[in-house]
Amino acid sequence: MMVIGPTVVAEPPDRLVVSPPAVARWHTVPLNLFLVVWCIFWDAGALSLLLHWLAIEVPMWRVVWSNPREDFGTGVVAILFPAIGAGMSLWVLDRLVVRRAWVIEPGCIARRTRVPLLGLVRERRYADVHKIELRRGTWNSGREHTDTLRFWAHGGRKPIELTGVAFLPRLSIEDFKRQIESGESELSGSTLDAELAAFGESIATRVGVPFERVEERIPEPSSD
Repeated sequence: MMVIGPTVVAEPPDRLVVSPPAVARWHTVPLNLFLVVWCIFWDAGALSLLLHWLAIEVPMWRVVWSNPREDFGTGVVAILFPAIGAGMSLWVLDRLVVRRAWVIEPGCIARRTRVPLLGLVRERRYADVHKIELRRGTWNSGREHTDTLRFWAHGGRKPIELTGVAFLPRLSIEDFKRQIESGESELSGSTLDAELAAFGESIATRVGVPFERVEERIPEPSSD
């Protein structure tokens, strides 16, 4: 079994840029394509409805709607549908064009947000980091657990999760066969936990702070 970890790039003088595993982006390609097509059709229909309700005649958007200003409900729909489409489109654009990463350096961790197409880069720095934690969140049901890397910064009332820092399994055909024969639902849990712990220790060493393991009870994650 192979384990795929976060993408790590070194930057001078003493910084590491940690991004989510590249394979995680490929796994979302079908969903992203569906979302793009959905937004195109939804926005086209919503825009035609809005233009018709405003009594704006645009030949290329000519769609038959009965009695566009007949009641208040029609106006609400004409405004609500474009608003939903605009919000969804912005969310999809964020998924497609915005890249986020963590910048690790001595004494500091920063959250970097990039828009490569526009050349925009923004960093939110968390100075005076004093501890890196590996939190094992045992579900309230007791069935499973979720491990998360997080850190504490000076003055913070709660820890900040290193979102996107994860290790994913890449199972070969032999791994699947072994899983079926053994009847086990997970072959890689302990391996992934060990990889995440080792990575957390390396981050703590880079920042120059202690590394600790903690356990908490958490709600069971949604299956959606």
